[in-house]
Amino acid sequence: MEINNLQSKARCGDDSAEDRLFRLLRARFLLLAQRKLRDRDDSEEVVQEALKTVFEKHREMEFETSFAAWAHRVLENKILTFLRTRKRHNDRRENFVEGTAVGVQDQPDSALESRLLDCLRKLNRVNRRHARILVYKYQGFTVAEICDRLGLTRTNLYTLLSRARSMLEFCLEKGDLK
Repeated sequence: MEINNLQSKARCGDDSAEDRLFRLLRARFLLLAQRKLRDRDDSEEVVQEALKTVFEKHREMEFETSFAAWAHRVLENKILTFLRTRKRHNDRRENFVEGTAVGVQDQPDSALESRLLDCLRKLNRVNRRHARILVYKYQGFTVAEICDRLGLTRTNLYTLLSRARSMLEFCLEKGDLK
């Protein structure tokens, strides 16, 4: 792929290849961002953030698949972050308009909280590893940290996390584990 070849040359110090690489990335990123965000200014802002991240890291990164795939993932992450931030901002604005305090969280539903804790206890009795993974994940540990702590591969962790979430969801709906 042309992008990967340009990145290889740019990594070796070819300035013209780096210039072509970022012009090509910018054009592709703009098309993708405009399709998802539907606003030219927002798209430009997100693309600039993504290109900045790519520029800062592309020379030192080792890519699992390819540079192009990694760069597009950077853009996707920037788009998601932008959309989440915009949603949060809109939610705060709606709360302000409705007369509620901005940023004040409602008290959690105590019935839901007790059901959740009960289901986590049941899950812990059935499969301690699943329960530990959920607890680590929701305490904010990164995937790499959880893998290190439990001696798992990323793929294995994602599989176990998916199963644990399914079991927890089933328990919350039905009141017991499968």
